Amino acid sequence: MGARSSGKENAGKPYENLLRISRSDVFDERSHHAAIGYRILVNHREIVAKALKKDADLDELNAVAYLERLWVNPSLRRHGIAHRLLREAQHVLGRPGLLVIVKAHPDDFGEGANEKLGAYYQSDKQLRLRQVSKKHEGWLVAAWQEAVVNEKDERFLDLDVKETPAVDESD
Repeated sequence: MGARSSGKENAGKPYENLLRISRSDVFDERSHHAAIGYRILVNHREIVAKALKKDADLDELNAVAYLERLWVNPSLRRHGIAHRLLREAQHVLGRPGLLVIVKAHPDDFGEGANEKLGAYYQSDKQLRLRQVSKKHEGWLVAAWQEAVVNEKDERFLDLDVKETPAVDESD
């Protein structure tokens, strides 16, 4: 049995700490996308850094938040709810040193569907989400280093739309 590092020598260096974690210690069958996100962060550091270049120095980020699933009832789509949910996450999670990784995971898996949903998520400029690379279609990263409140967001979302029952088939 080998000696384990306390991690103190790598404090504030999330990439060195990520390398010390065994994937089997962290991921189970239901977290396939989390395992892919982990591999992107660990094996493709340079493209993540390039995607974040305008917003943050990757070496200064010391925490990672992985946003796994965002689902909106189909009858309520096209009303900005997904953006609102992401902005709420940014407001609650935002703090100095936070790297966020998101998988834009559409319900339909047609050609270009990941890219289309990723482009939609990126269209809200407050979120500052950037595509990791063309090779990693639908994977987005951002540095949410402060808890941002959007002044235009109402306290309660009031839509003049009737919700119809729906089931998220991925559950």
